[in-house]
Amino acid sequence: MRRFRPEDLDTFVAYRSDPEVARYQSWEVPYQLGQARQFLEELQVIHPDTPGEWFQFAVALRGTDRLIGGRVDQRPALRRPGPGMAPPAAERPSPSPQRPLDAPPLPSDEPSSTQRTAGRI
Repeated sequence: MRRFRPEDLDTFVAYRSDPEVARYQSWEVPYQLGQARQFLEELQVIHPDTPGEWFQFAVALRGTDRLIGGRVDQRPALRRPGPGMAPPAAERPSPSPQRPLDAPPLPSDEPSSTQRTAGRI
């Protein structure tokens, strides 16, 4: 991850204009060049670690430095790629597996011996 650069503008507009990338985001498709230019310029003057403020980092391939997406973050310790990535670089989160309602209880689902006897007199 790195800061966005002026030379990222065309790629930034292209992936933000992709309906699959924008699907769960707050921006409209197609993403406007002027809006992108203003956004990237604003990011140049914001410090990433400003308390209480969000910051967007560019996500680029390590070997080529080619922009593949962005990551919004408020806390430096949690900086990792997210779903605002250009396909096919984005790893789509898989749904959490759910147990069927008729599945037998897991050991963690069963009450402890103190929980079983707590209501008895």
